[in-house]
Amino acid sequence: QAGTAAAAPATLTLRPRFAPDPTVQPGTAGGTKAAAELAPNCSGWVSEAPNHVVTLPRRIRQMSILVNADGADTTLVVQQPNGSFVCNDDVDTNELNPGVRQAFAPGDYKIWVGSYNQGARPSYRLGFTQARNVSSASI
Repeated sequence: QAGTAAAAPATLTLRPRFAPDPTVQPGTAGGTKAAAELAPNCSGWVSEAPNHVVTLPRRIRQMSILVNADGADTTLVVQQPNGSFVCNDDVDTNELNPGVRQAFAPGDYKIWVGSYNQGARPSYRLGFTQARNVSSASI
């Protein structure tokens, strides 16, 4: 197949009280699409296809999605099952790692990890946690 095909997103199913916590998936951030094309309040550069698709068979009352890219400036775009978007650029004190903490309804979540700088393609670790004391630095 041609090298222009987008990589298939990594898929994951999480249930309440999942283990291990945090559950971590690796990836490569960035792409050629402006995240603002997905939703106007999003920043950074993302791939055409989501990096990850997470299925939640049941509601999770509180969960964090955190990114650690070892010093690279990344952004996070999450498309919720209802089609709306949640975006974040900086959740930690060093203003490099994005994250989202909220209640999650059942359904499929499409997740893009973007690069704040156009053309940058840093490696990252994407963490899912229900613990309040886990930060992006520990992913």
